[in-house]
Amino acid sequence: MERSVQLALFLLLSFPILSLAARGGYGSSRRASAATSHCARTRDPRLCVAATQRVRNVPASNNIEGVLRSNLVAISNRCTSAKKQALGLLRRSPPKTRAALKDCADLYANAVDLIGVSTRALNDNDGQTGQMVKIMLQQIKQSAEQCNAQFARPGTPNPLARLNGSLIMMTNNANDLNNAMNTKSSARRA
Repeated sequence: MERSVQLALFLLLSFPILSLAARGGYGSSRRASAATSHCARTRDPRLCVAATQRVRNVPASNNIEGVLRSNLVAISNRCTSAKKQALGLLRRSPPKTRAALKDCADLYANAVDLIGVSTRALNDNDGQTGQMVKIMLQQIKQSAEQCNAQFARPGTPNPLARLNGSLIMMTNNANDLNNAMNTKSSARRA
């Protein structure tokens, strides 16, 4: 009897916490609506919102800079995942694709470093922040395109093509957010 009372009490006290976790925590609806309104300015709003909502612990995600930061973290996570996938495929691939996969893994590692540079530029928030973030995003996009090009040479289908396509779209979205953020900043300064 005592055990069933403890279980009932546990369930009764756990339900509000579990329902809060299922909804995404405090302020999640405000975060989602801010992401939706800012992501509407991007080429793929659905992907932008999904990337923003997947990333946790990014401060001030209810403004455009926070949505951009969330998207940068999502790009970094995707690059890390792509690198792991490339290295995993490396072990069981034919010799002619190993070099391409190794090059792609290196490109993804560099892309993660470029995200770090972009984040530091946002933290510095000087007059060149927008331009620095734009350059880093262009280099990340070029890395994904270079990975695709690695597979054109040996004539082998690219097992990373879908990942590269999503990385390219995510960088396009982040670049759109960066441009929108800097357009707002320029309008305020004028």
